[in-house]
Amino acid sequence: MAKFLAFSGSTRKDSVNQKTAAILANAAIAAGEEAELINLGDFEMPIYDGDLEAESGLPSAAVSLKEKLQAADGLIIVCPEYNGFMPPVLVNAIDWCTRSPEASLSLECFLGKPIFIAAASPGPGGGSRAAGHLKTMLSGIGAHVSPFPLTVPSAFAAFTETGEFSDEGMTTRTQHMMAGFIDFTHKLV
Repeated sequence: MAKFLAFSGSTRKDSVNQKTAAILANAAIAAGEEAELINLGDFEMPIYDGDLEAESGLPSAAVSLKEKLQAADGLIIVCPEYNGFMPPVLVNAIDWCTRSPEASLSLECFLGKPIFIAAASPGPGGGSRAAGHLKTMLSGIGAHVSPFPLTVPSAFAAFTETGEFSDEGMTTRTQHMMAGFIDFTHKLV
C-alpha cells in the first residue's frame, strides 16, 4: 500500500481544483491506497525571499509541509491556471519546500518522488498550460511526473453539489488515470 498526499494550488473556498484533489484522493483510497487531502491555506508562508530565509530560516509552515511531502510515497497536485501559469501560492510552497534549514537547496521532498498532476479551469483547455508549466518545474527538481495530467475543462459546470464530477465519463477517466498512477508509484517506491 502506498501513501499519497493530495492538494491543490488554490486556497479559495469552493475551489474547483481542491474539489478535483478530493476526487483524486478518494479514487486512490477506493483503489486500496492511503491518501491524505490537505489545503495549502493551512500552511501560510511569506513570499520566498533569500534574505528573509537567511535571517529567519524556514517558516514553521514550510517545515510542516515538507514533513508531509517527505512522508508521502507519491504526490497528487492539482494546479489552477492563472493567466496561463501556475498560481503564486503553489510556486511559493514549492520554493520554500526546496530549501533546507541551513538556507541551501534541499530537494528531498521531490527528488525521485512520483507525482500526478491535474488541473481544473473554467476554460476549454482545463488548465493544461499551467499543468505543463508545473510538470516542467517538478521534472527540473528531480520528480518523476506521471506523463499524462488530468485536465478538467469548463470546471465551473463540472461538479455536482456534493463535489463529484457531474460527467460519468470524467469519473471513469479519473479512476483509470489514478490506477495507472498507482501502478507507476508502486514501480518507483
